[in-house]
Amino acid sequence: MPELPLKNKIIAWLKGYDYWFQYAGNQLLEGKNVDDALADTTYQLFKEDFALKAIENERAEIEFNEIAADVAAIERKIQLQLIKEIENVNALATGQSIPINPNLTIIYGGNGTGKSGYVRLLNNAFQSRGDKQILQNVFSDEERGTPACKFTFQSAEALYDLSYPLHRSNIEFSQYSVFDTHSIKVLLEQDNKLDFTPIGFEFFEKALQLYEMVKAKLSVDIKANRPINEFEKFFVNDNVIKNAINNLGANSNEEELKALGTYTKADAVKLAELIAKREKLKALDIPKRISELQKLLSQLVDFTSRQQAILDYLKPEDIGHYKSLIISFQKFQDLAKQEGVKSLEEYNIESLGTNEWKDFIKASKNYASAIEIDRDEKKTYPSEKDNCLFCLQPLTERENALINSYWNLLKSEAEAL
Repeated sequence: MPELPLKNKIIAWLKGYDYWFQYAGNQLLEGKNVDDALADTTYQLFKEDFALKAIENERAEIEFNEIAADVAAIERKIQLQLIKEIENVNALATGQSIPINPNLTIIYGGNGTGKSGYVRLLNNAFQSRGDKQILQNVFSDEERGTPACKFTFQSAEALYDLSYPLHRSNIEFSQYSVFDTHSIKVLLEQDNKLDFTPIGFEFFEKALQLYEMVKAKLSVDIKANRPINEFEKFFVNDNVIKNAINNLGANSNEEELKALGTYTKADAVKLAELIAKREKLKALDIPKRISELQKLLSQLVDFTSRQQAILDYLKPEDIGHYKSLIISFQKFQDLAKQEGVKSLEEYNIESLGTNEWKDFIKASKNYASAIEIDRDEKKTYPSEKDNCLFCLQPLTERENALINSYWNLLKSEAEAL
């Protein structure tokens, strides 16, 4: 069973709607352009359907022109045979015809003989990106009508004629494409984005355009028939009264409006409470409090930032590392002290290891270093044949070892620090 043509599907869909939309849809299906005349007629029918005005004229039954032929068969076997009865196209003579050969048709002639006029007509009738501007005959003062012509097609059955633009939406006109010098420039120089629209779907774009025009006419009528509400300017605050005033209309409840306009004892009590609350809020000096709180917030943010900077240096792992270093330092310091002083216990030195004793040793080392600088041979103290710094007695091997132990002790403590 052949598939139902799209036009027939659209017609079946239109039949489920009100008369105004059926009328407009049928006009679009039969090639009618969307203009103000069609929009006005559709709008009048729309108002009649919704009882916004009385039905003035008897309505004729809408006759839909469904496609009876098999679309697939038409697509396979259709052939253009003749272009004839051309009207109102440039200066082309009325009644001319052009037979179309199935192999090749050549139209030739000098400049101004009408070759471009035929091409513009074909660009409008069939699919094309070429020049579609059809001009009136500039050599005639007579008012001309809409450009039109007839095309003779041949299908499997017989020859038949279709008129342009009346039957422009028929499937036959979608089977041919026209190319001219203008379309070549468009294809080469302009955006050539692929755009696919199934044949017949332009109906919905036109229907939407017509719907917007009808909607605009309805909006104009609504605005013209809606009186200006002179009471809105007296109500500023948002409340139930203002809402009721803004929505005044034929359906407004008079009793409800009177109830809203009655000032009761309960309203007086509520007003007194609101006034007292307002005075209390004014006494709080809210702007000042806000300013103070914003300042406090700024201080808290600054304090938090500084604390975070400190915490970045005192991470748990860093604190553990520093603590470990301190403990190690103390252990090494105690160890150096114990080992250094312990090596001197055999000499029976009084106050060994005290701060005073250490100061004595440091002063001795400084004095010894000064002596070493003044020596010509740059010998260290103590050396062979040196005397004691304090008693000037010759130093034996035992005394030399004692003094070197002092120096080693000072050196080990300095390194530990």
